[in-house]
Amino acid sequence: MKGFSWIGSTMPIIVLSLGMIIVLYVLLGRRKELLLFIAVIGGSTAVGYVSKSLFARERPNFRRLMEEDGFSFPSSSSVAAVALYGIIVYLLWSPIRNRTGKIALASAAIFMMVCIGLSRIYMGVHYPSDVIGGMLAGAAWLWLSIAVYKHLSDSRDKNTKLSM
Repeated sequence: MKGFSWIGSTMPIIVLSLGMIIVLYVLLGRRKELLLFIAVIGGSTAVGYVSKSLFARERPNFRRLMEEDGFSFPSSSSVAAVALYGIIVYLLWSPIRNRTGKIALASAAIFMMVCIGLSRIYMGVHYPSDVIGGMLAGAAWLWLSIAVYKHLSDSRDKNTKLSM
């Protein structure tokens, strides 16, 4: 559980995000999607920070296996995990051609989201409601970001077709 909790912390998320940026920009040449990725990751950080400041819920003070600073609700690790692994699935879904690969990608993402969330409860630094709230906040931010991206892409495509 310590390993999953660490994977959901800031430094591993930064490293994974940088790796994804390289994949999107260099390997796949998907520059437009790169902006979506950056918006989702940056926005999820803001959602977690602002929400924690608004709710100001103290962390559990019993049976902690590790120490964490700051407020408890929502779990920023859960917000980040859902946003990060969710956007990775969204962006890599199309390039994966076979069904088995898509199932593996989605399964790995869900596994990571759940394990990171459960690890935060197990380590005693979050209540279950913190993790659920964080996952819902991350999913809401992810959905909103993708919806805005699709709307802007559709509008741009319509304008391009009209000008031809």
